[in-house]
Amino acid sequence: MTAHPTDTPEHEFDFTPGPPLADPSRPPTSARTLEPILRGLNEAQRTAVTHAAGPLLIVAGAGTGKTTVITRRIAWLVASRLARANEILALTFTDKAAREMEERVDTLLPYGYTDLHISTFHSFGYQLLREHALEAGLTTDLRVLSRPQQIILLTRHIFELPLDIYRPLGDPTA
Repeated sequence: MTAHPTDTPEHEFDFTPGPPLADPSRPPTSARTLEPILRGLNEAQRTAVTHAAGPLLIVAGAGTGKTTVITRRIAWLVASRLARANEILALTFTDKAAREMEERVDTLLPYGYTDLHISTFHSFGYQLLREHALEAGLTTDLRVLSRPQQIILLTRHIFELPLDIYRPLGDPTA
């Protein structure tokens, strides 16, 4: 059941998944197509990869196969035609992890799926700002500051920021 804007507060969303997206140019998905994606997974991993009822949060310790589950889930969503490659965004913290995820998904999917968006949070945020700078009220010549540049900027403008609680109570040089 979809909520109507008049009876739902603005901060609530309906996460009910829509119907699967059929791509008429691709043959129907068969169990044979999905089997390699699910091969070698334990029951909990298989359940996470094939989850179909709305959002999914994966919480697990180091070395438990989180990256495997996420990459296989991406491949499963595309192979089972529940999502198109260009509708998937996978974000991670490091460049190394993003490259590893791209490589794993690439080996699981057939050729031609180049529209996947796998990157770091930082890279995605920077790309988003560059593409929509004007809409965000920013100039188009954005650049990322290095650590020394950040320190210089903050040193020059620290007292212009609304940080009254952090201001020193007195001036030791006066």
